[in-house]
Amino acid sequence: LWPDMKRPQGANNRERGSAMRAEADFFRIKAWNSQAEAAGEHLGKGRRIAVEGSLRQDVYEKDGEERKAVSVVAKRLEYL
Repeated sequence: LWPDMKRPQGANNRERGSAMRAEADFFRIKAWNSQAEAAGEHLGKGRRIAVEGSLRQDVYEKDGEERKAVSVVAKRLEYL
């Protein structure tokens, strides 16, 4: 399962003298077996969850360039 999770940014995201602008970071969540099946049934766009797990940096190649991505290997998912 590879849902993208976003983390909203708060008051620290002000552009010089302008109004607040929304930013988000996206994380890939890796889950397997029954946990992945339950996530597939319960998760959807805009659904809030808490994830407990460990971070993993994945390295891959795309278009001849080495790229890196951080993902969370889920130990526990809690639907909020």
